[in-house]
Amino acid sequence: MGPENVSISFCPEKTDYEGKTLKQIADAEGRSPSEVYVELVCLEKSPYAVLFSQDMGVVRELMPHDYVFTASDGYTNVKGLSKPHPRAYGIFPKKIRQFALDEKIIDLNFAIRSMTSLPAEKFNMEGRGKIAKGYFADIAVIDLNTIRDKATYEKADEFAEGIVHLLVNGVLTIENREATGETGGRGLKRGE
Repeated sequence: MGPENVSISFCPEKTDYEGKTLKQIADAEGRSPSEVYVELVCLEKSPYAVLFSQDMGVVRELMPHDYVFTASDGYTNVKGLSKPHPRAYGIFPKKIRQFALDEKIIDLNFAIRSMTSLPAEKFNMEGRGKIAKGYFADIAVIDLNTIRDKATYEKADEFAEGIVHLLVNGVLTIENREATGETGGRGLKRGE
């Protein structure tokens, strides 16, 4: 992976680096990408980077397998604070729109299962992943005509479209496509 495939997403000590690749920074400063890299890893506060190394052909090949579920290593951040990977704002709508509805690599029911009950079962998350009596009310009402991710590498913190209502632990967090300001999320431990 070359320096053109490593983009700095968060760098509190060098905010002007955010959104630029190692190559872009090196070219602008007349230095080698190696020098920029060494400088970054020696900073007091470690920067975050987006690595452009994923082969979408492999993703499409693996996606239909019944053991593959949706997850993201995208981190929660305050909107506008940094340039996270776009998946932090749109991985689930992207899977539904692109791979189930548009490309039809998987069917919609499988896509939903891959992001709800399948990971809940895998990680022994009792009372989650299904709509059932006694389960936590984690429910998304989506509009299949408008569901899509909007985040890009340039505008990484764009919220997805098509989420009509969202309950998290029974708390209505999105109502009629608008955030309510209420939050019901909490960190979970395995088996919880």
